[in-house]
Order: sequence, then structure tokens, then C-alpha cells
Amino acid sequence: MPRLPALWLHLLLVWSATAGALTLTDEEQAWLSAHPQLRLGVDASWPPFEYRDHEGHYQ
Repeated sequence: MPRLPALWLHLLLVWSATAGALTLTDEEQAWLSAHPQLRLGVDASWPPFEYRDHEGHYQ
């Protein structure tokens, strides 16, 4: 079981290194234009991948 977090970490790193540009449909782009501010749920205790800095900003 201890190897599972390492596997997820490896997959995350591979995915993020190979991710290309995001292609959105016209409908998706219109939705984002209509909703310029998004709420994001984060796991703030997973640095250096997800955390909040000393000012509370998501990093």
C-alpha cells in the first residue's frame, strides 16, 4: 500500500509534463466568459503541488 502514493505522484508528474494546450468548444468558452471567477477546492496540505502561501493564495 505505501507504493500507491508514489504511483499517483509519478502519474501526476508524467501527465503534467505531457499536457498540451486545452481545446475548448465554443459553448465551453462562452460559459467561461460568462463565469470569469471560479471557485476552487484545494488540498492545502500537499506542498509543493497544492498549498496556500503565507498570504493565503493558492499555489
